This record gives sequence, C-alpha cells and structure tokens, in this order.
Amino acid sequence: DGESAAFYDYIPENPVLFRVKKASFIDGFYRRMRAYPRGRSVILAFVPLVVCIAVIFAVAACIIGGGAYEGLRIGYITLLMAMPFSILITYSYPFFKASREAFAADSAIIGEASLEEYASGSAVTFDDREVFPSVGVKVKTVQVVGKFMIDEVMYYASCVFGKTGGPLADVLDIATLDLHKTPDVEVLEISEDGIDAVVDGRRVFIGKADYMKARNIMPINPGEDDDIEGGGEVCVMYLAVSSNIAAKFYIQYLIDSDFEYILKQLYKAGLCIGIKSFDPNVNDRMLSARIKLSKYPVKVIKCRSTAPAEEEDEHSDSGIVTRGSAKNLLTTLTLCDRVLHVTKTNTVVKIFSIVISVILMAFVLMMGKAGDVSSWLVALYQLFWVLPMVIIAKLLI
Repeated sequence: DGESAAFYDYIPENPVLFRVKKASFIDGFYRRMRAYPRGRSVILAFVPLVVCIAVIFAVAACIIGGGAYEGLRIGYITLLMAMPFSILITYSYPFFKASREAFAADSAIIGEASLEEYASGSAVTFDDREVFPSVGVKVKTVQVVGKFMIDEVMYYASCVFGKTGGPLADVLDIATLDLHKTPDVEVLEISEDGIDAVVDGRRVFIGKADYMKARNIMPINPGEDDDIEGGGEVCVMYLAVSSNIAAKFYIQYLIDSDFEYILKQLYKAGLCIGIKSFDPNVNDRMLSARIKLSKYPVKVIKCRSTAPAEEEDEHSDSGIVTRGSAKNLLTTLTLCDRVLHVTKTNTVVKIFSIVISVILMAFVLMMGKAGDVSSWLVALYQLFWVLPMVIIAKLLI
C-alpha cells in the first residue's frame, strides 16, 4: 500500500500501520477494559524472587546461631524491605496520568492493554486537513486566461475538489456559494501532481506546470513558479479546460502551528507520519518548505481512489478515541509510548530497590541489629522508592 512504499526505508517488513478515521460508534470497550496487559507479567517474577531472598536470609540467620525465632524475624523483615510495594503504582499511576492528559484533549485511552497495542506501531497516516486547516488556506490570486471568466474557472475548480475533498475544497466551496454546483463530476485519474476530471461533459485538468506539459498544455510563465513556491507559503496551480489553459491559481497554505510539535512527539515514539492528500499542491517539496523533513520521517501519500479522502464508518474498533480533532488523537497516541517508557524505567527502579534492600539486610544480619529495624524505618524505605516513580511519571507524561 501507499504507507509501506513511502516508508520502505524506515519500517520493518511486517509493519503495524495506523489510520486516523471517523466513526459513529466505537466497539470493544468492555473487552479492552478487561484485557490484561502483557507487561504486567513481570509482577509474577518479583514476588517469588523476594520470597526466595527472604527464605535465604531466614536460613542464614538460623545457621549463624540466632535460632528459629531470629531466623523468622530476619526473614520477615527482609520480606518487608525487599518486597517492592511501589509496584502498586508502577502501572496504575502512569496510566492514570496519561488518562488525565488524554481527557484534557477530549480523548481517551481505552484499557491499559491499548498502551502496548498502540506503542508498537510503525506508521500513522491522517488527512491533509489536519496539517493545512481550511482557515489557513487562501486563494490569493487567480490569473484568468483568454475567453474564460473568473466565476467559470472557480466553478470548475470547486466541482473537482468538491469531489476529492481536502482543505482547498472548503475554501473553493465558500468562494462559489452563489453558484449552482453540478453533481455531474467524474474524476478519471489522480496523479502525483494533477487531477484529470470531467465536469458537465467537459474535460478539466488541474495540476502543476509539469502535469500540464505532460499533456501538451503550455502553462503560463512556468519559470516564475519555482521562485514563488520557494518562499514557503504560496503554491502555483493551473486549471485547463479541454486542451487550453483557463487559469493560474496562487494559493497560500499555512501549516498548523502545532503540527511540528506533534511530529516531534510521534518521531520520538518511533512512528513514521503519512499525510494523505488529493491536492496536487501538497507534496514533499511543498512540505519541506514549511518544516524540516530531514529531521522527521514524514511523507505525503497521494490518494489514488476517486472516493473522498475522508469517510466515516458506522462502527470501528479502536483503543484510542477522541471527539476532537486528529491533532488531539495523535497527541494521545504519543502518550502510549511515554507510559510504557515510564513503566520500564520504574521496573529498573524496583530492581535497584530490591538490590539495595538485600545489601542493607546483609549488613543487619552480620551486625546482629535486627532489633533496631523498626516498622517506621521499613515504611520510610518503601516510601523513599515510591517518590522517584511519581516524579518520573510527572516529568515524562
């Protein structure tokens, strides 16, 4: 598919690909809430490990000469010291923190098992509207050619983009509200840099200068296009009717102010980013003039189907949902990787706490100071190892 081809150099042989979609209802809520995360299986290893350590210390105390009572006391204290009670918040607190962050963005992560599912992705694709919102797209100038009228060329452009969708479709639709749009529109072919369509029985081509040249249609002053587009805001697009150039459009595209931040977070999560678009102006070159593509694996993926780019499903099964924009959804997606990173870090902290407790209890055993280890010291020790886990979660999520 388009994603696999676009990110061939970045993703594994059998990648997990995500797609941002709209749906009326989300299935599988209770199944996801009941699912047990695979990462929690490490808990099963900690408990028998600590019990074994406690038994070893109890036996050692008996052998040294403390007797059965002393052995039981040393074993019990070792169990309390080495048992990582911080494990109770290792998974629950980071997930709680991420859920609050998601809720603030009108989103939700359904079940802890979804963290592992969505942190294992290779690429995510979404619509070009999320990168170039309609409010940031403006038709700056339209240079009409020959006998064609301004309302005529706007009408043809609006009909074609109304069929394919995208941010330019909204802009052109508003500009032609007073015109009656025909349903007689057929998109014949969508190329990397152009669209071939039939509107009211007339052949209409929309695209870049090279697209027109490939069809033996001479564009207007194509030499100036590179200089104009090199500025990073305005794109040049041609419209031809039959085999004649009808107009040259100068269109401004302003990128969403939060997009590069989201891009950075997705990159840190190990995800490639695909932008689905029908718009001939939206391509890798145009995107590179607005963000540093050399830093991030982001590609424009051209839609080839004549169906609208954005469809809504009746039902969908997803572990991450939002009632806001795709931007909110992508922000929530990055939380999954961050939560797993925190839990892995906390696991290392727990192992370190067990090692330290073994060293302390070995010292207590050799010095015969078991009577000096009070319950409040044990509680203070356990609390000491809870604090770094809470701090790590607050810093990283």
